[in-house]
Amino acid sequence: MDALKTVAQFIDRINHGDAQGVANSISTDHTFIDAEGHIEKKYDRIITGWNDYLKTFKNYKIYIRQVYELEDSFALLGHTTGSHLNLSDEVEFHTEGKIWLTKGANSKLTYWQTFSDSIENSETLRLQESSERYLPSFFAATIAKHLDLLPEGSRMRDVRDVRMYYSHLYRHAPPEVILAIAENLIFKQGYRLIPYELIYYHPGTIELLTPQSVEALGKGINDWSSSDIFARYIAGPTWLSDIISDDMIEKWLDSSNPWWRRAALVSTIYLHGDVDRMFKYCQRLVHDPEDSIIKAISWVLREALRYDQSGVIDFLANNEDHLAPRIKVEVGLELKSVMQTFS
Repeated sequence: MDALKTVAQFIDRINHGDAQGVANSISTDHTFIDAEGHIEKKYDRIITGWNDYLKTFKNYKIYIRQVYELEDSFALLGHTTGSHLNLSDEVEFHTEGKIWLTKGANSKLTYWQTFSDSIENSETLRLQESSERYLPSFFAATIAKHLDLLPEGSRMRDVRDVRMYYSHLYRHAPPEVILAIAENLIFKQGYRLIPYELIYYHPGTIELLTPQSVEALGKGINDWSSSDIFARYIAGPTWLSDIISDDMIEKWLDSSNPWWRRAALVSTIYLHGDVDRMFKYCQRLVHDPEDSIIKAISWVLREALRYDQSGVIDFLANNEDHLAPRIKVEVGLELKSVMQTFS
């Protein structure tokens, strides 16, 4: 077994408070060194220590954000919460970064040492000269915790700053890793904006998607936000790249779920001025009574004004008897503004 899998299993057992699982994960010749430099090599004392710690600090968690493969070990960079430091999660996660140096052999952990996450320790371990390894599910859990700890009332800019931080952190990761992180964030952690953006902004990741995976990434869209960000970062770009076809979009347009219908229509906005499709799919839904669809048609037609004013005017005239008043008012006002600008 890859030694990194052994390390991952060990951390997973810690995060589940599973003292027996921790005991089963380490070797009888295991070496444990804490952050103060205290060394313990007696197996029974190490097991007792972990058992007591996990019983005392039931909410203790380890969050991994980076992994480096050294000559004969791994260095894990990350955070903890719920430890003996008795700090709030916000303070501990953001101020008490950790580096763990660990070794494994024969499916057992043989070495575990804790350092503070400092420039000095990073340089001593020569991390920047080492190869990166990836644990997507652990990275996703760390990103989710980071998002969970954003203060109440945080702005969208604050959320996007988190995404930009991790996009930069994993800029050298293969697209497959980014996709795996994103899928974990969606399916296990319940986030959408950040994973969609991680996929969109990482070169080569959109190209990994298939029609089946695109639909899977959209599973559960059920409101304005989830529908529109799915259209913006996943459906639109994959449609533009011919990963998904018009047939799939039309299937969504026929869905009983209004949020899939809205996503299909809003996706036309991201086709770089393909007004033929914008008008075609607005026409398909022109009789749809759902408020979310009425607003989507208005949005698409207002975007179409950037490319084809006369086409929008014709669409309004040809559908005068069927368009919701909101569409006529909003598109009409936008059209008036555009014409005044260029008059």
